[in-house]
Amino acid sequence: RYLLMGDTNIFSEVGGNRVAAIAIDGDQLRPAAVLEDLRDPAALLASPVSDLVLVLGAEANRITVLDYHPERPQAPFSERGPVTTSNRLELPIVALAIDRGRLAGRVLIAEATGRVRQLQLDPSGAVDEVGLFELEEGRLISGIGLQP
Repeated sequence: RYLLMGDTNIFSEVGGNRVAAIAIDGDQLRPAAVLEDLRDPAALLASPVSDLVLVLGAEANRITVLDYHPERPQAPFSERGPVTTSNRLELPIVALAIDRGRLAGRVLIAEATGRVRQLQLDPSGAVDEVGLFELEEGRLISGIGLQP
């Protein structure tokens, strides 16, 4: 129903740092809403098990939860706040979600400093950190994939 687009602008104080929601009406697109002050939204990930979206703020070292409200077409998304993690996030830049099986709702987030953080998204909307895998120090992760 919606296309979400991150507008990053880490090199300027003017513009950027927001997420736009664009409604998909048949074969037409129309602006729906803009969420401001989401610093450097490098990646957006819709939950496969609940009505939320994770916004990975790379330079902000933050993951923000957006709640989806299908009954509110003028403001379909709202900012819930940051995900609580056991230690500081380090440039979360890419993520993927497992959408089926016993790990449905598990999110793997590659951090540029060689870590893969695991979050679990619950059908109730809860977001919990469930693990952190660290590669050899100094390794940079620029992508992550999953073989189903």
